[in-house]
Amino acid sequence: MHEYPIIKSIIDICEDEAKKHDNVKVQSINIVVGELSGLVPDCLQVYFDMLSAESAISGATLKIEKKSCIVHCKDCGFTGERESPRLACPICNSENITLSGGKDYYIKSMEVE
Repeated sequence: MHEYPIIKSIIDICEDEAKKHDNVKVQSINIVVGELSGLVPDCLQVYFDMLSAESAISGATLKIEKKSCIVHCKDCGFTGERESPRLACPICNSENITLSGGKDYYIKSMEVE
């Protein structure tokens, strides 16, 4: 349910940017969503479709790029992207790991006409 206010904010930001540039038509909005952000891409899409239809960016598409988190294994020294939902090192299966990245979400770019 927290996808609703996030999409609302994204739409507001894009509408404001379009107004700053002579009301250009927004074709697409490209966002990055970290796998640990708690956001569900399908829910983002549903809310975007619903809210953008009644906005100044009606007709724009939402493109969602998923961003992985990085696993740092304290036992074998592996550092790399998480490859499975399991919170363990993909090399040695140790759970003695730290995670970094993948918690953020942001507007990467906006394509206009």
